[in-house]
Amino acid sequence: MILILWPRMNSFEAYIFFKKVNNVPACEENGVSSQLQQFVYNELERQGRGNKDCAVVSFEFDSA
Repeated sequence: MILILWPRMNSFEAYIFFKKVNNVPACEENGVSSQLQQFVYNELERQGRGNKDCAVVSFEFDSA
């Protein structure tokens, strides 16, 4: 599950939840976390909220 909040203009918080706690480090190692970060930036740009150069996103990876 991915939850994106925007408390300020061009400043966002993205919370990415995995089913299991051991998925967090595994996804960091295999590159899935980077792909999810890129997905968030792509969606922000698609929605007209800014691109990677101007949007500031704080990512939090956790397990549900």
